[in-house]
Amino acid sequence: MDIVYVIWLSYRNAKVAVSRGHNPMKYRLLTFALCFGLEILGSMLGIFISLAINPDSKSLLLPYIFGILGIVTGTVLSRKMVDKSPVERSSMYREPVYQRNPDQADPQGSYHRVDSSDNS
Repeated sequence: MDIVYVIWLSYRNAKVAVSRGHNPMKYRLLTFALCFGLEILGSMLGIFISLAINPDSKSLLLPYIFGILGIVTGTVLSRKMVDKSPVERSSMYREPVYQRNPDQADPQGSYHRVDSSDNS
């Protein structure tokens, strides 16, 4: 379940990165690294705490809870990083903007590409 969630989150972060003019792969890798890295670190911390409290315990509840807290922390950090990234005005990653062509009398509604050079 965590893998599906992180894939979905990396897709959402990549869309935000593209809309801001950044390389989407950078933010996908950042999302994977933060979420899975902090989940593993949280699980390891939970194991150490669980063994420190009761060395004979075989319960995985504490490592699971700390793992979930790690993935939540990774989610918050990756979203904040992509949301705080500066907007690049001229970038090859910028999605083209399309709008209706008012000059054409097409009942289906045609669209044409609008670039910064087409603004008149």
